Amino acid sequence: MSTPTPTKPVIVILADDHAEQIESELRARYDRDYDVRVGASMVEGKQLLKSLITEQHPVAMIVCEYLTQSHTAIQVYTWLLPVLTTARRVVMLPTEQFRDAVGELREAQAGGLIDAYFVIPRGPRDEEFHAAVTDLLSDWTWSSGSVSVDFAYVVVDTPNADVARIRDFLDRMGVPTRTLGVDTPIGQEMLAIAQAQPEEVVFPLVSARGGPVFSNPSPRSSAAR
Repeated sequence: MSTPTPTKPVIVILADDHAEQIESELRARYDRDYDVRVGASMVEGKQLLKSLITEQHPVAMIVCEYLTQSHTAIQVYTWLLPVLTTARRVVMLPTEQFRDAVGELREAQAGGLIDAYFVIPRGPRDEEFHAAVTDLLSDWTWSSGSVSVDFAYVVVDTPNADVARIRDFLDRMGVPTRTLGVDTPIGQEMLAIAQAQPEEVVFPLVSARGGPVFSNPSPRSSAAR
């Protein structure tokens, strides 16, 4: 699939049944400053996202519909974990799905797999929704905007609350953070380094700017290092 080169940070929508509604809501507010992209289907949307990541275009936010024709948003973000960088990860769903989904969504947010979840706005102006989205985009700009070299790598075996805690701390420090699965090349390299150290290996593993690898560091120790 040919992907036009974006000139602005990209918001990628992964959706099926509610793609048009989600796109309309986001494009109406953010089209001036962001390139809002949506595929004709979930499959095409994932291909679009893969192309953007491969070509290193800045992806500010990924918005995934909770239930698609083949997968849930939680499954999608779990698969994308090895390639996601600083993009904010959002789930949107219609009101009628919220009660059944909220437990899983809360768990995913607490575990650091997603950044936020929202009911798809139904009115013409949902300011609470847009205030939250704007905050997420502002966080992305702060943590990734002008830094192109320094990264903190967070290697996980499974999403959990410690991942969310460390990502939040690094974001607030303005450090671009890439979350990787332990089965990725960088994940395997960091695991090997951690296993060679005397301390017990505890996920997540964190390494800043190619420095030492730390097992589940506290914010205080992360700042000191």
